[in-house]
Amino acid sequence: MRAYRTRRTHITALVIALSLVVAGCTQTEGDPTTTASTTTQAGACDTENLNLVSPGTLTVATGEVVFPPWMGVGDDNFDVPESKTGYEGALVYAIAAELGIPDENVVFV
Repeated sequence: MRAYRTRRTHITALVIALSLVVAGCTQTEGDPTTTASTTTQAGACDTENLNLVSPGTLTVATGEVVFPPWMGVGDDNFDVPESKTGYEGALVYAIAAELGIPDENVVFV
């Protein structure tokens, strides 16, 4: 039960951290509240300006082996983050897409 709580805490922290990255890098087109200062800051979320472990690569740390529905669906894709299935796997690739990082540049460690 303790391992489940630890795993759940890691997953929650990952989701929060990645959500903050996406929220900070999202720009609404046609937003009437956009000013010159927010327009200038929009370039801060370009892939080349992100503080990534490896330039152009989204590196995602996974703490322990996870299980469906967090990663993989069924026996075929169980514990294979690159399958893009399950909540965590799909979320990581969705965030990468929002950041403009291609799937082949997503690395799980």
